Amino acid sequence: MARADRSAVREEQTLCLDSRAVLIKQRTTLMADFERNLRKLVDQRMSGKTEVKEHFSQVEVKKLTLVDTSAMDESVLSSNIVRVVENQCESELRELNRGVGFLLGRPDLETSSNPLAPTTIVEAFTQALHGIGGDDRIKLTSLKERPRAI
Repeated sequence: MARADRSAVREEQTLCLDSRAVLIKQRTTLMADFERNLRKLVDQRMSGKTEVKEHFSQVEVKKLTLVDTSAMDESVLSSNIVRVVENQCESELRELNRGVGFLLGRPDLETSSNPLAPTTIVEAFTQALHGIGGDDRIKLTSLKERPRAI
């Protein structure tokens, strides 16, 4: 609502209000999907099952494809959210890493390997957004507002 009020662009106002309406209507679905995705991701990362992407310099040229702009926008927004949280909570994350590392028997656990790190939570939320109705612009608008809610 606040972003819609601040915007002078009618299309952006409508998109923000539509996003709010979809989130209110689909809240139970979103929260159930988020919880399910979060449990799955935490379990995978605790067991050490992480998806490692090939470095772009080692990928065969014939395997390269174009990326949908909405997927790219989603990736950039998710990365930005993770970076903001990690920057704002640096000391808290060090303590969390130390505690989770102790429980997992990995005393030198880094944030990138922590199954409860911000990236896991943001990824679970982003995946949950795919489960609600509406077009991609509504989902991206919802994702854009997450850093402001922190």
